[in-house]
Parts: sequence; C-alpha cells; structure tokens
Amino acid sequence: DIRFSYEYYGLKGQWCQLHCQNLETGKTLSRQLVSDESSVVEWARNWNGKGQIWVGHNGRAADGEVAKVTSVTIDLDPIDKKGTEHENRAECLEAGRAILKVWPGGALASSGTGALVIYTAPQDYDHRLEAFPDLLEAWIQTHIQPIVAKYPKVRLDPLYDNERLNKLLGTISCKSPRRLSKFVLLPNNASDGRGVFDSIQRLAGQQPGLSQPVVDSRSTGHGGFAASIGHAGLASGSQSDAAKLIPAARGLRHNYLVSVAGTLRRKGLEYEALYKAVRAVYETSCETSPPFPDG
Repeated sequence: DIRFSYEYYGLKGQWCQLHCQNLETGKTLSRQLVSDESSVVEWARNWNGKGQIWVGHNGRAADGEVAKVTSVTIDLDPIDKKGTEHENRAECLEAGRAILKVWPGGALASSGTGALVIYTAPQDYDHRLEAFPDLLEAWIQTHIQPIVAKYPKVRLDPLYDNERLNKLLGTISCKSPRRLSKFVLLPNNASDGRGVFDSIQRLAGQQPGLSQPVVDSRSTGHGGFAASIGHAGLASGSQSDAAKLIPAARGLRHNYLVSVAGTLRRKGLEYEALYKAVRAVYETSCETSPPFPDG
C-alpha cells in the first residue's frame, strides 16, 4: 500500500514531502523531501509506528514548493463519540462509498480512524495553484457536503490548502487505537475521476471571483505564508499585499484561518508563535467582526 499510495497521490516523477510526528508531544520526528518511490518506501519503513506518517498530496519541486495539483482528497473524520470506534469508522467509510457512487473514479481508504476518498489528477491537468484551494472548497461544499450531511457521525476536514499532508497509506495510524491505514476500494476505471477535476474547473467559470489569485505559494513560500509569516506574525512590508489576496471577505475566513494554522503547525510552530501568526493574518486581512478570540 505504501508504493500504491505514492502512485495514487500522483507523485510518481515528482518530489514529495514526507513528515513523521509524535502526536502526543507535537514534535516533528522526521521531515524529508524525496524524489523517487524507493526512497519513500525506505523512509516510511524506518519511521512506521514511531509517529504519525503523512505525505504531501500534491507534487513538489526540488525546493519543496508545490509544483502542481496531482490529487484531490476528501478527508472524512468521525465526530460522534457516542458510537464505538468501529461504528464511527464504518460510517466514515460508508459516506466515502456514497461519494464514489455520485463521483466515480476515486479510491476509498481507511485512514485508521476515518476515511479518505482520493482522486488522481489527469496527467494533462494544469490549474493555477493559487486559485485551486478556493475552487476545491467551493466544489466540496456544493457537491460533497450534501452527501456527507446524511451521515451524522461524519464530518469533512476543512483544510483545502495545496500544501496539506495526508496519511501515507500502508503505515500505522498512531491515533488510539493504533491501526493500519489501507486502501479499501479501488475504481474500476480511474479515468472516471476526470469528472471531478472538470467539475472543479467549471466552477472557475461559474464563479469568476474564485478564479482570481488568492495566495501564490510559489512567490510567498511554503503554505503561502511560510515566507511572510514569522514567529511574531507577518514580516514587515508584507501585510498590505497579503491583505489584498486573502479570501476572508468572501465568507471563507474561518476555514482559511484554520488552513493557515494547520500549515504552520505542521511546519513546527508551537502554540504561542502559531497564535500570534494567525492573529496577525486575521488583523491585517480579515473582517473585524466577530473579534479574534484571546488566548
């Protein structure tokens, strides 16, 4: 599954970002950028079971920047703590199957506690990176959320950034209870997944505002903000330019700030520094009501 996961995320021929983290302490145990399948497998076998193992779901360039959209993943997490762990995971998988009935061509996987639906991008797919997170969020809210809403024990992970990390399938999920992540269902014809990418692309025409630049990760650094946000917040001189690019005024403020926080947390920022950084983004780029929470 490790090899197939690498290929199904569309990473063959791309550099890919690998990340292992101790979930109890939040400490990064290993972070590596590799360019071939054998290196992915060797690294994963070395760190498997020692921490939670993730892989960037989009292909990278040699400098670590996201180079192109290589996959779309829908992350389904359990929210109903009343059911058993088995029941909650089963409902996540059932929601995934329902998605695939409407949008075929993807793979269904158990992430350990929840489920992933993964669509590999067509080889010729070439969409502007800076616009894609907003388009993906709009597509998921329009087409996927109504399906998932029928499953009360399931929620959609709200992160849509190009830099997000997903479970490297075939490795052990270190969330309690420890469980092997694995593929559960593969498509009869993966090329059917093109319908997902064509549908996302059509949103650019239906909602012109979403096709405008948001944050270009190739010019601002990792996560769109890694180069412009330091431990104390936005770097000097970057606030006004960044403020013009952030989609906060379009009602995406909450999910956007969650995405920024998640990206920075995965890069190793501790709570205090992360809080200051996200607050700086909020204060320079977002509507001021409601106020940003303290602490």
